[in-house]
Amino acid sequence: MDDIREAVPEGKEEDFRFLVINHLLLDSIKRVSTQKGEGYRAVVREMLSYVKEYVPYLESCESYRNETLNRRIIMFLNYHNMAEAANFILKLK
Repeated sequence: MDDIREAVPEGKEEDFRFLVINHLLLDSIKRVSTQKGEGYRAVVREMLSYVKEYVPYLESCESYRNETLNRRIIMFLNYHNMAEAANFILKLK
């Protein structure tokens, strides 16, 4: 992601934040948090740290606000380190 960030042209930061919240905050954290085994929590914390570095205020991110309510709920839970709760909700679906 750092390589992508360096290649983002000036004025396109929102496009990069879209990638961060959709691919890291939503998809990758979900996949990692459902893994069984040691160390997945450390990986999730590292991902969250990266997300929060580029999206310090989730609610003020335009890409986040443009998502559907269901996706925003899962993103919110993941952002606040509640991936297990997000996975539980997804299983109910």
